[in-house]
Amino acid sequence: MPELSLAAKAFLLAYDADKQDLTRKRHLGIVLRGAVLAELAIAGLLVDSGGKAEVSAAFRPADPFLADALAEIGDSRLAGWKSLVRRNGGATYARVRDSLVERGVIRIGSRRALGVAPVEQIIATDPAGVRELQSHVVGVLRGAVPVHEVAREDAALVGLASAGRLLRKRSVRGTVEAPGAHQGARRARR
Repeated sequence: MPELSLAAKAFLLAYDADKQDLTRKRHLGIVLRGAVLAELAIAGLLVDSGGKAEVSAAFRPADPFLADALAEIGDSRLAGWKSLVRRNGGATYARVRDSLVERGVIRIGSRRALGVAPVEQIIATDPAGVRELQSHVVGVLRGAVPVHEVAREDAALVGLASAGRLLRKRSVRGTVEAPGAHQGARRARR
């Protein structure tokens, strides 16, 4: 899998390889927007100024999507983090999805909901790579890496996945698994 932005990784955390589609779509735009802000903050381009986001650097990121987001934030004066996270979630979703399609990480198909209404279906071109990313994030969450060794990006992904409920909790043995991982256990209990 190619090197991906934090938002692209968050998008893939919502992917269920067994269903070959996204799960937890309801708040995904907000989660992706949070990922963009986190990536800008991690890069030192955004800082907190009294509860407001402030652009802290004069240079623009190489990634055009991040550069546009930074310019938008700079144009909006000092805006609160909450308003920035909630702003343009649908456009952020579309832009992240389109960038993943361009890079060949996903493709877009179509299926019918209830056999009637056509809906977009997201299909990963490398489901094993997506599962590996999801397993990595679950591992970080479960303590596979000592806290002082967790990369900022991984910590942000765990927080975003938790906030967007992209990782499923199972009551059996208190484990946390990636979307789709629960399917085998459910079938085995039947």
